[in-house]
Amino acid sequence: MGTRRIKSVLRGFLGSYASRGSDYGGYYLFGYIVESLGVLTVDLLEPILEAGSPDAQVTSLARSKFDEQLRKSHLNRSSLSGATLTIRRGEPQDCNAYGVWLPPLQGWVVTFETSARMASGRTYSDSETVCIASQEAMVAAHERRKLSS
Repeated sequence: MGTRRIKSVLRGFLGSYASRGSDYGGYYLFGYIVESLGVLTVDLLEPILEAGSPDAQVTSLARSKFDEQLRKSHLNRSSLSGATLTIRRGEPQDCNAYGVWLPPLQGWVVTFETSARMASGRTYSDSETVCIASQEAMVAAHERRKLSS
């Protein structure tokens, strides 16, 4: 199977999953879990389950977005012997240091790492790091901004 194809799957998955488009109830999904997040590992080849909470949505959305990228790349699941996503929260950080346009806002550096093991045994990986503030902090910052305008 082509190296470019699996690299494309991993890059596309991380780009869409870690983005602001990953939501829960219309708000950024990871803002709900970042305060309690330590390290979370998701088996991306397990079945997609119904999500009823932000924690369950993290896993469900990861699996569905990974499947979507496999379909887009015309890569069969049978060509993989494993695929995981690890989400790791780092130290508190000023989110504006990451070029995010927000009022001054404290958040955490969060790294999304994914790897896929091909049936041949070869492993590919990719990662993306973003700064994420809690949902509560984001709402409060936007309220302050509205009051000051």
